[in-house]
Amino acid sequence: GVKIDGGKLVAAVTTKGQKHKKTISVNFSDIVNWHHVGVVFNQGVFSLYLDGDLAGRVQTTFQTVKRHPNGAGLGCRFGHSVFGGKEKNSKKTGYDQFYGYIDEVKVYSTALSDSDMHDEATGGDGGGDNGGGER
Repeated sequence: GVKIDGGKLVAAVTTKGQKHKKTISVNFSDIVNWHHVGVVFNQGVFSLYLDGDLAGRVQTTFQTVKRHPNGAGLGCRFGHSVFGGKEKNSKKTGYDQFYGYIDEVKVYSTALSDSDMHDEATGGDGGGDNGGGER
């Protein structure tokens, strides 16, 4: 998950509930301009990118992330959240909404490298480690 909280851009990954959770945060105060935000999970290494630059990287205690049994939400919370807690009312959907714009969401089946993430953010030539193009 990714969120903006108290002047920070925060990314989190978990498996097996909240027992195994890693969080990365970076100072983030510019909520007026567009920014490229990316996260990569690669065999236990969790990375956060801001505008194509590596903002933080942590090693987790797990190598894979298990499938989540609930529906996913983009821009709001549905059911349980990687950041803890769950919806207060199971009949209510989409609480903790993101008030802003989200554009060009991409999900890849392979982990992108640092240079791939830079290319994604800057419109580079795709000369990253994974050869560019769709994955």
